[in-house]
Amino acid sequence: MEGLKDLGALFMKGTDDPGEKLKIAKFFLQAISQVNQEALNEFLGIKLLEKCSQRPEGEDCFGYLFGQDADSKAVLVDLISNYVISLAPTVGAYALYVDMIVNHPLHLGKVVGGGRVVSKWGALGHVFEHEPLLVPASYGSNIAYLSKKD
Repeated sequence: MEGLKDLGALFMKGTDDPGEKLKIAKFFLQAISQVNQEALNEFLGIKLLEKCSQRPEGEDCFGYLFGQDADSKAVLVDLISNYVISLAPTVGAYALYVDMIVNHPLHLGKVVGGGRVVSKWGALGHVFEHEPLLVPASYGSNIAYLSKKD
């Protein structure tokens, strides 16, 4: 796994384009997360907060934030109806990752200090604190932040 992380770092050094660096980082995050998510701890500033084994079985990102019995569709309707949408992260806001092509939510996290996000990476994944865009490629790069209306 260290070799894969080193290869990712080498590829990122090979370009000065921030967009290209992000694509490379997301590709390697996807590859590493499919093999061994624990190896992501401290890679690109990512912090492993909780292992999957410490969470309820089958819990996904919505279940992590709203309880395992949460209805993800009802949660999304509530968030979109009752929250203010912005493009800037504020502490306490939800970070909603959306596929703009099919207009479908892919992932959800919560913004903590420093504009970082805490989220659970899949039903078999761990809970991480990370920069908003530093998630596996499958979560996309389009983020809307949803804050409670005053």
